[in-house]
Amino acid sequence: MAEKALVEMQKTFFNIDIMKGLKLLSFAALLLLLAGCRKDEKPIDIVGEWRLSDIQTKVVLGSEEVDVYLSFTETNLFLLYQAVGPGRYRRYSGYWTLEGDMLSGTYTDGKPWGASYRVARDGDALILSALDLSGKELERDTYVRSAIPADIVAGAVSY
Repeated sequence: MAEKALVEMQKTFFNIDIMKGLKLLSFAALLLLLAGCRKDEKPIDIVGEWRLSDIQTKVVLGSEEVDVYLSFTETNLFLLYQAVGPGRYRRYSGYWTLEGDMLSGTYTDGKPWGASYRVARDGDALILSALDLSGKELERDTYVRSAIPADIVAGAVSY
């Protein structure tokens, strides 16, 4: 009788150990699954100097040629140089913020940019897609890495 009780106790402890083991195994599997689903996305790198190379727009711009240089610093300052005539550039400046893939900014006078931009990188190209308030793409600008010429920086008029 005592032997039978001892065998029953061993079965009970054995079953408890199996249940604990299964729970621990399930918990470990859940942690691995969650870790596998987590994306370790690196922030999109926009820091540097860029030159506009292509515009795809839903709005007619006319026949004027557009030339734009853009600089994003590590301290979230931006400088934008836009041609306003042959050899003449206007300089705009302010601060930028990148949250995920959404870029927004404020000019130094405190006015926000006219649109937010979805940012993408394609090799050495920076693609900025202007979005309206509903998230619809209005314009897609492609920039390539390019140093801003010293004569443009020196001769630009601040706006």
